[in-house]
Amino acid sequence: MSLNICFLLGSPDISGGTNVIFNHAAYAMRKGCRVTIVTEFEVTPERIAWHAEAKHLRFANYGDVANIEFDIVVATWWPTTYWLHRVAARHYAYFVQSIESRFPSSREEALRDYAENTYLFDVHLITEVDWICDYLEHHYGRKAHLAYNGIDKSIYCPDGPAIAPRDPDRPRVLIEGSMGVPLKNTERTIALCNYAGADDIWLMTPTPVEHVDGVDRLFS
Repeated sequence: MSLNICFLLGSPDISGGTNVIFNHAAYAMRKGCRVTIVTEFEVTPERIAWHAEAKHLRFANYGDVANIEFDIVVATWWPTTYWLHRVAARHYAYFVQSIESRFPSSREEALRDYAENTYLFDVHLITEVDWICDYLEHHYGRKAHLAYNGIDKSIYCPDGPAIAPRDPDRPRVLIEGSMGVPLKNTERTIALCNYAGADDIWLMTPTPVEHVDGVDRLFS
């Protein structure tokens, strides 16, 4: 019998973390699992159009799954760990993609504590990098299962279509990140690259902007 898996999602919008979650969900579905992604709101096709396989996934809200018991429910962002009790399951897990207590500013100490406390919850822990495994074991004595992120080699390859040819005399720097997010430091990175004398600066950002000072090419 196939596993019935539920992922608790904070946002379906484009981001590296959501991309990884959708990839895991789509992979499980291709392997014959039943997969449901639960959010607090309705997910429209427009919000998930950026991911090639998301349209094949089942989305629901907490009310829709109130009478379902899953084999496993996976929290995927620190606030969703506080929502685990809202979904019935035989097993519970927490996919820790970063130490998210570092995300709030130093002035938001209470919020940092709420995030940090989630690593104490008595659920299975999964992460994608060694340093998070080390952090959880060093600070909490917790063993996390490690599942490395994969690489789509149809996209990341040494040769293929290019937006523009490279000029060997003008080193090109690609910056990726949201604008106006202190943790990302995207604006500071642009300034530092300009200060360092970078010849050709490209910016790729999910933020809807039409112009950014200090970059030569913008992909929003």
